[in-house]
Amino acid sequence: MKYDIIVLGSGPGGYVTAIRASQLGLKTAIIEKNSKLNFDSFIKLHLQTEFHVFMIGFLPGLPFLGKMKINSSIPRRLSPRLQVPSGSVGIVNNLCVIYPNDSPGGWNIIGKTKKKLFNFNTIFFYEF
Repeated sequence: MKYDIIVLGSGPGGYVTAIRASQLGLKTAIIEKNSKLNFDSFIKLHLQTEFHVFMIGFLPGLPFLGKMKINSSIPRRLSPRLQVPSGSVGIVNNLCVIYPNDSPGGWNIIGKTKKKLFNFNTIFFYEF
């Protein structure tokens, strides 16, 4: 199945976002080769996963989520992108991230959300 629209969701009561795959320039063959699943099956598995936030780091507001029930190794890209758009959903092995801001990154992009994860203007700093 060729994707014209990819839908990513967050589970019960969550938001759902759709975006045209052609706008993302997705490399679905990389996911299919390494996961041993067609992209349709991979996205279904991703949508059925109840992700837990293991940590927030590398970039302010970037959640490291896991774990997908997949027994395959999906490595990082050999050459990281210089610019990954804000809201991009990335996969490496059985982990997932959502890029909170435009930034460099080497994860395999499988979709995008319009949900704003992090805003520097809403940070409160406290003096101790």
